[in-house]
Formats: sequence, C-alpha cells, structure tokens
Amino acid sequence: MQADKVLTIPGLEGQRANILRIDGQQLNDLENQGQQISGDITTAYLSLLSRSSLLTEPPVLSCRFTSDFVWTNVKQSSTRLGSWDTCWTAIHKRREQGNKSAKSIKIFVPEDVLVDTKTRAITILQLFEKNDKTPGHFTCLIMDRRFHRPGIFTFFDSERKLEAPRWHDLKTSLEAGGIVATTESIWIDATVPQQSTETNDCGIWMCLFVARFLGKLKELQEHHQVYHKVEIRLLQEQTTAEEFVDCKMVGQYGRCHIRESLLNKQVTKDCHVLALLDCVLE
Repeated sequence: MQADKVLTIPGLEGQRANILRIDGQQLNDLENQGQQISGDITTAYLSLLSRSSLLTEPPVLSCRFTSDFVWTNVKQSSTRLGSWDTCWTAIHKRREQGNKSAKSIKIFVPEDVLVDTKTRAITILQLFEKNDKTPGHFTCLIMDRRFHRPGIFTFFDSERKLEAPRWHDLKTSLEAGGIVATTESIWIDATVPQQSTETNDCGIWMCLFVARFLGKLKELQEHHQVYHKVEIRLLQEQTTAEEFVDCKMVGQYGRCHIRESLLNKQVTKDCHVLALLDCVLE
C-alpha cells in the first residue's frame, strides 16, 4: 500500500474518534519484522476482532475493548494524556508497608473504562510501557467478571526480560484505586511464548494473545468455568524437512495476519497463525 494512502476502519465502541485512519506507512511497517508498530494498528485490529465471527457468533462473548491505551509509567505531558486524568500510584501504598525502594507505577485510564470494569463481563486493557531502556512495549490485562464477580485478571507479556511493570505492579496499583476486590479477585500471570529478540513483535503478540484467549473463553462459556491458570502454547508445525515453526516465524505470520485483516477490514475465523497457538485454562 502506498504511504500516502489512508485506510479507514470503524473505531471501538465509545472511542473518541469513531473512525480509525491507518496510513500506508503504518501498514508497510507490518511487513518489516524489527519495525515497531503503532498503537493505531493494534487498536484497529482489536476493533475488527470485536466485530468478528470469532466473538459474535452464538454463544456471543460480551467484551469491552478499551477505546484508548492504558499507559503505564510514561513520561508524557498532561496534554498528551488528554482526558486520562485518573491515576493510581502504587509507590505510596508500598512505602506505607515499609518498602521505600518501591518503583513508582502510574496507570492512566479513560473514565469510561473505569465504569465498564464494573459493569461489563470482560474488559480488555491495552498496556504500553515506555522507559529509558526501550522505545516501548505492549502488554495487556484482561478482566473477566462473567462467573466470578470480583474478577479474574489475566496478564499477558511476550517479553518478560524487559524492565516493564509486572502483573503484581498492576495489581497493587488497581487495588490502590479501589477498582479491584483485594481478597476475592483472582490474578494470573499467563504462561505465554516469548517473542524473538530484535523483532519488535510485542504488539503483534499482544493481538494474538487477545484473539486466542477470547476464542477459548467463548468456546468454554457454557461451562461457567472459574480458572486459576492460563497457558498459551506454540504448537509445533513442520514447515520443511528440517525446519519447524518458532516464535520468530509466528511473529512474522502474525504481522501478515494483522495486515491482511486491516486491508480486508475483517478478522477471519479460520486463521493459520491463531491455529498455531493452543490456549489452556485450568
């Protein structure tokens, strides 16, 4: 796609901009493994996913995708943050508990997301961490309140070696904000494949994790399962006589899948790259 061309995609429910505009350069970035993709790309994909048959065919899985990012510990001006005027700082609570060396974690959340975490069955929060050591890193937190009202909170991270907030940092911050029931809520740090080095595939993996995990929740919805462990496994598929699919290949396949989804303006149910990932809940 030419860099000066613009692709328009319907925005997420409640989004300030009802139309997402993806330019040719952003789509071209998807073709180059190693190139960081933009938040516009991940949000556009999740918008298409929210309307896809993966979730909308009976039994329908009721989900709320965040209309904006939840930024964690990002040094941005208040103008850049816009209406994200709600933040929780975990460091104060930790210092009260005697941990004076605790890292400061701030989470900025749009006000409509705060409401939805209490009223919708499933809420998907995109997370983006930026610090002095990395140009940016995507993770996500999925809140499931269907069959356990205090919530099951599952955290997905494709590159744990980075110095980004871990799930326990997010847990502390959300508890400090009063949005999480501190004793009854279930927190899960999902076991997931790790992206290959220097691929900048974190946004790709985040989208794949969300699609595969929600597909599994939909599949098991009639069982009313309360789970305590989540694992996404890479299934071994032989590509040649001597070569098997690895995480680097899946990252490249994921880039192709997301690009094709955006160009076709739909996420297809029969997707090769999602079929390479098996999701297990216990």
